[in-house]
Amino acid sequence: MFQFPPTNPDKATGLLLLLSLFALATIPTATVAIPSQQETIANYRYFGPGYSFAYPGTPSQSEIFPSRSQVECAMNTLKNRTGFFSYDRVNQLCKTYPENIVLTASNLTNSGERSFYIRDHWIKVYSISMGAGSDVYNSFLNIGDRASWKVDDCLGLYCPNFFRNSILDVWEQFPIHEVKLVLYENQQSVVTMVFNGRNTNIQNWFSAQNLRSSPWTDLSTSNTNYFSMDGYENRRRFYVSRSHTFCVGDVGWLMISEQSSLCVWEASLVLPRFLYSSKSTKTDWVLSYGSADTLAIFIRFI
Repeated sequence: MFQFPPTNPDKATGLLLLLSLFALATIPTATVAIPSQQETIANYRYFGPGYSFAYPGTPSQSEIFPSRSQVECAMNTLKNRTGFFSYDRVNQLCKTYPENIVLTASNLTNSGERSFYIRDHWIKVYSISMGAGSDVYNSFLNIGDRASWKVDDCLGLYCPNFFRNSILDVWEQFPIHEVKLVLYENQQSVVTMVFNGRNTNIQNWFSAQNLRSSPWTDLSTSNTNYFSMDGYENRRRFYVSRSHTFCVGDVGWLMISEQSSLCVWEASLVLPRFLYSSKSTKTDWVLSYGSADTLAIFIRFI
């Protein structure tokens, strides 16, 4: 597992590059859009020895190209709005890795190559939509095979819109700082929860102890009888509950319903369902709840 030191990691292996697009001043201003401050300066951090990336297929010429320096490589990475790059200073070769490409960590075989990631930037690692019969829990944790997840085919009007980055499978090899769970309804976020990601694994980041923020004012101060990805009896995943008596008396904040049940509010053939309290506090599920159409999970490196 990637272990975060108790002191400032910048003193250990961090390498911070402050990059400004104003270095492109030699290009006529008429051909360059005026960048915002966030676009002109990007913070890239060195992964440290032992980390590199690999393409799952054949990279294009736009992803691997000659570069005279590490800074020039980083500038092109920033310009292309990608989150990762490697620079081979011996062969003066730049490799950029778009976020929609599947990335894997591997042992560093080229001593002249150094790998970097963009700091303080959310990277989507998982997303799925409701209703297509997909298995959220197993597909997120990579349990079973893809066919068993039912993530490739539509079911009636519902399509999975499935995305999974293989970074999830090497979670503990990366310096993950925070994790964000977002529910969307009609492309608008309705729930955002942020968790500590330091010294966690693919599953235990989702816990009351790691929670940093949520839309509910009472969650951080309330006792919970469920706050886990496992949830209840293979049917309520990512379950955050205050009181669980099965149906009447069930009170909580969040759940992903993967099986239909006898509870009136949970009886549905349209699965999975992403249910949440649409109030500013916990909800009695019998009385009211919101239903989102998409789940997405993001990570951010230190």
